[in-house]
Amino acid sequence: VAMLTFRIFSPYAFEGPGFFGLMISDRFLETVRQSQFNVSGRAESPPNWQWVNRTAYLFAWQNMVLWGMGVALGLTGWIACLVSVWRVIKGRADAIRHLPLVVWVIGYFLFVGGLWVMSMRYYLPLYAPLIVLAAWLLVELVKQARHRHLIYRGLSVALLIGVTGFTLLWGVMFTNIYRNLATFTQSGYYTWERIPADFYMVVDAEDEAIPLINVPLRHGVGLNKAFSVEENLVRSATRITPLVPINQRFHVSVGGTVDEVHAFRLVADLMQALPPVTTDTPALETDPTVSAVEPVASDEPLTVRIAILDANANMRAISSRRLTF
Repeated sequence: VAMLTFRIFSPYAFEGPGFFGLMISDRFLETVRQSQFNVSGRAESPPNWQWVNRTAYLFAWQNMVLWGMGVALGLTGWIACLVSVWRVIKGRADAIRHLPLVVWVIGYFLFVGGLWVMSMRYYLPLYAPLIVLAAWLLVELVKQARHRHLIYRGLSVALLIGVTGFTLLWGVMFTNIYRNLATFTQSGYYTWERIPADFYMVVDAEDEAIPLINVPLRHGVGLNKAFSVEENLVRSATRITPLVPINQRFHVSVGGTVDEVHAFRLVADLMQALPPVTTDTPALETDPTVSAVEPVASDEPLTVRIAILDANANMRAISSRRLTF
């Protein structure tokens, strides 16, 4: 069944051309070898640096218990695995039923836990059998406590409820990480909404927390130590090409009146720097979604037409202003 499934859903692994062409593709083997090299620790690439000084097996086990499965379920699953091994060794009744799960868990962990790359997703195939073993152990404790003292019965039931409840709570807490923006993403949004770019607009409002409308336009190359500060400011500035329209989509998080357009660094394609300019335009009563910045003349002084377009109205121009720098 496994071979048939692999043949059907991984056709690129075989030479073909027909269904019964079962020779393994050389290209597939080369891809596998390259993947093995990439995760072996011998490939010098930044993603591999995170695995330096990670203790084999211990690092993977710790991540599974603390993060992947949760402390309660993780410890219960591994304890159940050890108990199952002990029962098999002792030849206990029905212990042979656990043998396939135990062999899979131990064998897979011994193989994957020693790899250079220790991403937690590689250990997902262990979760299901460990959960089955954990469930068996908890239920077995309840069964064995039925004919014992009330305290043992209470402890077994409390353990079953506690592990189950804590695991559910752990799952909610863990997935909450992905229900919120990562801090580095939040800082990116904050930077984009608070730090002025070369070309941005301001919504007229009393609340200073209203974000800026930064419009990303084509800019020059990065900084170079071989040039002076003034030259680097020109080289990295936003660029416009005379007589060539520039259309750039942007989104506004709040409604209001756009009453200021700031163009600090606009450089013509001929590398002629323009002085920093702050221009106040008449109010635009709209919530713009698309901006078109179109240079309409290349002679000095440079004249630029800024048009605010409505993307939801077939690009209908809401307002258009000509600015001379």
